[in-house]
Formats: sequence, structure tokens, C-alpha cells
Amino acid sequence: MLWAAIQFLHAAAAVGIGEPGGSEVRARAIDAAVAGAQLFARGRSDIALFDATIASYRAVGLLPV
Repeated sequence: MLWAAIQFLHAAAAVGIGEPGGSEVRARAIDAAVAGAQLFARGRSDIALFDATIASYRAVGLLPV
């Protein structure tokens, strides 16, 4: 997933969306956020918790919309 996130951010920067520098750092942060949400939801056996966590990350700007 990390590789795909890096490629996506590089492509977005190439067409003028986002910043060209820091794509890999941002991709690693996104990967960690999603992995954390997955662990949190799996630990509680509640997939809706994953969706709610990702939605809250988006609402505060940690993840792109």
C-alpha cells in the first residue's frame, strides 16, 4: 500500500495537485494512519470503527478527501 500511496502522490504533484517535495513522507504518514485505524477496528471487532476513524482523519485534514 505504501508504494501505491507514494506513486499516487507523485502523480498528483506532477499535475499540480499537492507539493512535489515530501511525497514519500506524506505517503508514510498516510500508511501509518490507515494501519492504525485497521488495528484499532480489528482489535474491537468493529469495521464501522475503521470507517469512523478514517472519516475523522479526513475531517481534521490528516488524510486527503
